[in-house]
Amino acid sequence: MFSRFKLHRSPTFQLCDIDPEKIPFLAPNEIIRILSQENRIRSIRRLAGLNSVDYERFYTPALNEFLNLSQLRPASAADHHAGLGGLVTHTLAVIEVAMRRRKAASLPQSADASLIEREEHIWTYAVFVAALLHDAGKIITLTRLVNRAGQLAESETAKSYAIQFLQLPYRLQTRVNTTMFYLLPPAGRTWLQTFPEILAQLVAYLSGDPYEWGAIGDITSQADGESVAKDRRTGGEKQRLPHSPGTPIVERMTRALRKLIYDGDLKFNRDGGAAWVCGQYTYIVCGVAARKVREALMDEGSSDIPGNNTRLFDIWQDHAYIVVNDADKAIWNIKVEAKDYQHTFSMLKFLTREIFHPSRRPADFEGTLEILAQATKAQATETETIPETEKTAIQQESATNLTPTSMNKGAVDTPLIGTEAVSSDTEKKPAKPSKPAPIEDHIPTPVSVDSEEVGKHFIAWMRARLNNGEISINNSKAIVHILPEGVALVSPAAFQYYLKHHTFEVGPDDKKTQHRRLQAKVEKLRLNIKTKRDLNIHKIEIKNSEVRLHVFLFPHSVFYTDGAKPEANEVLTLLR
Repeated sequence: MFSRFKLHRSPTFQLCDIDPEKIPFLAPNEIIRILSQENRIRSIRRLAGLNSVDYERFYTPALNEFLNLSQLRPASAADHHAGLGGLVTHTLAVIEVAMRRRKAASLPQSADASLIEREEHIWTYAVFVAALLHDAGKIITLTRLVNRAGQLAESETAKSYAIQFLQLPYRLQTRVNTTMFYLLPPAGRTWLQTFPEILAQLVAYLSGDPYEWGAIGDITSQADGESVAKDRRTGGEKQRLPHSPGTPIVERMTRALRKLIYDGDLKFNRDGGAAWVCGQYTYIVCGVAARKVREALMDEGSSDIPGNNTRLFDIWQDHAYIVVNDADKAIWNIKVEAKDYQHTFSMLKFLTREIFHPSRRPADFEGTLEILAQATKAQATETETIPETEKTAIQQESATNLTPTSMNKGAVDTPLIGTEAVSSDTEKKPAKPSKPAPIEDHIPTPVSVDSEEVGKHFIAWMRARLNNGEISINNSKAIVHILPEGVALVSPAAFQYYLKHHTFEVGPDDKKTQHRRLQAKVEKLRLNIKTKRDLNIHKIEIKNSEVRLHVFLFPHSVFYTDGAKPEANEVLTLLR
């Protein structure tokens, strides 16, 4: 595959022999050998499903160009795949996993069998390209190759190089990704041009737009997250290069958590507290842990802290600082009961030894901690907030939403949740609803979408699942977003989600109209906030995107009855 690039070096030349200050320029075949990626290359060829001629036409040139340009750059300074060759190792791993996932998917989605068969290879190629280029922007934004004098080292004139880390904004990488199409052969670019829908998804993924990246983005971001998590579990961030900046984010997060504990900013084992110690495990309220750690790190000047709580939980989980539940998720539903108080929270389960020095470990909680079964957590009626004495809202962010991943595009830290916006007194607010109908928390499930109680049941059902975390918010696939102006339910997705979980009797042509009839029942409650033109549907603008969301808008109090609402999604703006 890479024979035309073959150079003659000692067969005993290994990665461990390389001096980080004098890294040799390598041909693609040498990079593959020295990083032990031969099996992965063979797997990629097999998954492509093309004959040898077409594979050499579309795939091999792209891989060669990427390898030539990447050399032995790391994939990050201190987070994952941070050692020599990390970028290549990570990228090839993502390609292999993504192509394997693509094989299990029928693309385009919801198409007939003949179209799926005709477009099989172009969809596979698009997934390959998405994985190949997903971190390619880091070649420009993360590092540069320099000679001993600190000047740019060119492979044509220099025999070796050192890796110099740059301090460019992290999010610049996703913008640069889309400029890397020149790594593809002309035949590959032309092939993609003939399929605008596929190209649109590909560009959306590479530019970090989860609302538009479709199946290609979903598949590739899941593969990316899998590779990142696997490397973190094996300590890939510890294999850092000399002069690499910063401390791994997981170390900074945990250090900040310990400092909060030692400084008394996290109260333990008491009413109004945020954490409870029980033997070898310590349980901390999810939203409090995320918010306070983020604030502490930002106060230190950190600019790479994910704004999405789920991403923070993901990092702790990947590094085994927290214990996952039976569903392999980070969030536990815990009932805390003492003599004089009782609360139910969504919590993270830390290993006590990881966050406490033995000499400063508090005594165990004298009450009881009851783990609530995942299947029954929707039945919890107590709002998961810390009492008023702590004045802290719990951010409900389910760790199940790592796909498409985990908004994790594992390497894309898009801040989907930010500091809650404060409206100006002079700002014109949407009209408030008048005479809202009372909503009871315990309403029998209606037998039909045309039942008079279905609107009330919809509100109560959504409220319960928002408060216990079963419905996630503020991520790319969320059906609910928090705005400064209220709670936005994406239409028709939120109504279809409710219908999906209720088996109402329907006629053969009824499914298309069910959600509209449900919306009409909800409208009759007069709980939602209407537009200035007295319409029910609001439009929401997504930052750095031309996409608009259509939503029903409700006052926060409809779904968060005690006033402790989650933080607003700073990526979204209500259009007036």
